[in-house]
Amino acid sequence: MEKKIYTLRKYVSGSVYDLENLSKQQINCVAPKLFNDPIDTYFYYSDSDCFSESKKILTKEIMDTIRISCFINHQNILRKRKSNKLTPAEILMWTHYANSHKGICFEYEVPAENFDYLDKQPFDDTKTYLANINYQPELATDFESVFSKTEDVSYSAKEFEQLLRTCFFTKDKSFEYEDEMRLLTYTKNAENNYQPLTFNYLKKIVFGKRCDSDMKYLINCINKQVYSSKLELYEIDNHFTEVKYNDR
Repeated sequence: MEKKIYTLRKYVSGSVYDLENLSKQQINCVAPKLFNDPIDTYFYYSDSDCFSESKKILTKEIMDTIRISCFINHQNILRKRKSNKLTPAEILMWTHYANSHKGICFEYEVPAENFDYLDKQPFDDTKTYLANINYQPELATDFESVFSKTEDVSYSAKEFEQLLRTCFFTKDKSFEYEDEMRLLTYTKNAENNYQPLTFNYLKKIVFGKRCDSDMKYLINCINKQVYSSKLELYEIDNHFTEVKYNDR
């Protein structure tokens, strides 16, 4: 049986921290309370009654240890491409998440067998979960009602992971163009909002259309010294097409 491989992408600004993660072959997982969207992971800090029963299972002590990293399911994006030219959705993501096209995009090939899934098992803080986002209509404008409907299910401790899916893998349908997948893990240090995670699946780096020559040079050096030049390097040209990077 052929092993399932996820092709995942992550758009980043190209900060010092991004370069540090690249050189250490790791990613950063962040506390959900730091997400930009106040409705995303609404459960995390909500005082409303719509999760009153669930909070007996997902206690504050557990939630404070949750860390998440976000990716784009690139296989789904590729199905919408007609050539190597970026789709409108990709151009938007370069704009929003990669410092207005000045940043970079990491592409990973992730074996599905290396991760656990949200499969109604008891809580286990040794697991690392990988799952697709569930997009809900009207979540941004009527989140109390939408989340309350999810509480129609009577959760128990044995359905902990299904509860995780509801609370941390749900976004408004307007974000559906992103085809997002999330990796959820746990930290032993609840005081630190960031949890580094070894992630040895990087295969490709794409430079944004406005990515400067110094950034390209630094990444090329890291590729040679850390990855023995095994990473594929691409760039976005003036036609918004991905082309191989030429180390001139």
